[in-house]
Amino acid sequence: MTMTYQDSLKPVSRAFPIWMADRLVGFLRTLRFSLRTPFDERHDALRAEVERLRALDDDALARLGLRRADILWHVFA
Repeated sequence: MTMTYQDSLKPVSRAFPIWMADRLVGFLRTLRFSLRTPFDERHDALRAEVERLRALDDDALARLGLRRADILWHVFA
């Protein structure tokens, strides 16, 4: 006697409705925003300051008394 295995589950290839995807994305954005902490806000502020200083040219950094290699030390000190 030989035993065989048959899988009765067929893959479902239905398209995910766009309106449902939009609602899911909106829900996840709301959830992410509601879970923000003061640490997240501080992180965003520090990151923005690093990006602002990195966008300056070397002459502007020199006028501020900074070198490009010292930007992170300056921001996180």
